[in-house]
Amino acid sequence: MPRPSRYTIRAACALSGINPNTLRAWERRHGLLRPERTPSGYRLYTQHDLDRLRQIQELLDSGISIGDVAARLRRRDHGKLEHPENISGSAAAVDESGAEGTRIRARDRLMESALRAAWRGDSGALLRVHGRAVGLLSATGAFDEVLLPVLRLLDRRAEERESGATEARATMVSFARGRVQALLAAMKPLHQLPYVLCVYGCGPALEYELMQLAMALGNERTSVMYLGADTPGDDLCEAVRLPNIRAVVLTCARPGECSCLANYAREVRDMAGSRHLLLLSPRDVSREAPNRDLVVERLPDDSAAAAAIVLRHAKR
Repeated sequence: MPRPSRYTIRAACALSGINPNTLRAWERRHGLLRPERTPSGYRLYTQHDLDRLRQIQELLDSGISIGDVAARLRRRDHGKLEHPENISGSAAAVDESGAEGTRIRARDRLMESALRAAWRGDSGALLRVHGRAVGLLSATGAFDEVLLPVLRLLDRRAEERESGATEARATMVSFARGRVQALLAAMKPLHQLPYVLCVYGCGPALEYELMQLAMALGNERTSVMYLGADTPGDDLCEAVRLPNIRAVVLTCARPGECSCLANYAREVRDMAGSRHLLLLSPRDVSREAPNRDLVVERLPDDSAAAAAIVLRHAKR
């Protein structure tokens, strides 16, 4: 059997929402984790460690101190508490429906906090909210259940020309791009160059789908480069020309009307070697797009299904 994945401290922090100093303190002072070590002394975390970190976050969120969390988990590890439901006061102490209700309330509070922070233009507060969301919901859950709903809410308010909504949306979009890029950098396998490029061409609403797809690819331990709508044109062209890129995912809202698809198709065609142009678009590229013969496939809306298609092409 293949060896399970191991994560660097950078990846573990990105995937748990916990900063490195806190993670080291939980290990040294409280013995909550015992990560493996490389011959050079670097920490490596398993999926079991990440699950344990999420459990710790849930206990802390229920009001238990870190000292009590450590004592309770030690007792359970030593067999004195056979089942998680015996931990009084934790999220595991309620029935399944109650736990789901607690999770929904926590998610709603996080959404409200993120919305307030975006409205104030407070990126520091957004970072703290996002860290808590990752700890409680996972990196993907934090994006899908907190950042994305707030982005769409701000889109609606901006369309309605509510005062301050455009500025709040700009803050939130910029923050989301930065978080996606940081998480992808943390999740990629060590020393692996990016071989999937997710690039924004046009269609503001499609950028959220592109973010979701990039996250889904990152969760598959794929080295991904994400370039959003704020990326300078020269940087986009330079990224497409990287020799290690095998698949380019492009958003294009109007493939038969705008020039972005034609431009990227030309770049892909001019590059030697095997690389594939895949499209995120609401329209059928097979009938209306220029250079449609160079588009390998139009991707479905579902991010998991789209990620599977991208990986299939990228690994050819």
